[in-house]
Amino acid sequence: MFIYLALQALRSGLRLTVPPAIGKTGVVGAAPPALSLSPRAGLPWKHPSMQTPDQPHDHPTVGAKSSPGASSAVRLRLRDFSKSLPMSLLRAREAVMRQFRPGLMHFGLTEQQWRVLRALTAVREIEVSALAEATFLIASSLSRILKGLDERGLILRRAVDEDMRRGLVSISPKGEELIETAGAYSERIYAEITRRFGVERLAALQEMLRDLEALLPEDEFIAETLHLVANDVDAGPVVRRGRPKKSGIEEE
Repeated sequence: MFIYLALQALRSGLRLTVPPAIGKTGVVGAAPPALSLSPRAGLPWKHPSMQTPDQPHDHPTVGAKSSPGASSAVRLRLRDFSKSLPMSLLRAREAVMRQFRPGLMHFGLTEQQWRVLRALTAVREIEVSALAEATFLIASSLSRILKGLDERGLILRRAVDEDMRRGLVSISPKGEELIETAGAYSERIYAEITRRFGVERLAALQEMLRDLEALLPEDEFIAETLHLVANDVDAGPVVRRGRPKKSGIEEE
């Protein structure tokens, strides 16, 4: 009988109070405390399937506002992988670079070595740390690349007079000759890509990429602006990379 009353109370959303207990001797005992079927004391409760359309559920819905660190934050659906901006940029880069790789292999250069030599043609002399930023290479990788280029006589290295720990790098006459020879091959590839894609479209693409880069400065993080991450959380040192003020450095 009690189970039947409990089920009825559950369906109707009412509070159930257990009647006084009667022992075998017929003596009425003290009544136990009231038993509430509501998950929150004093509030009637129904299963979500029993709620009417005008009664909101007790869980977050799309569009509901919540605090940044709340565990009940609404999950947004992740965009399709084919529409990922970083992957689109990577696919476009790979499509372009695969056209230049045969020529680089012919001249005995890797992509990173060519990138460094191209960067050195844009300056008279540059510090190693600034070169790493200009070419988007970590210091350890750049050190190995410079060692290989130096052994081939393609670059010149010297220490800063004021601080022997700081190194300066420049392209050597032999390196300039290689750039001139390989550059002729590179420009023919550029010309064909431009012909296929279109002069105006290529110029517009490069302009839009510059605009995108300018809208996402390296000292600003959208996640912090939108309060998606806690400001007091130490995420470790942030590696700052970027091109030098005086641009004109191309990767290919």
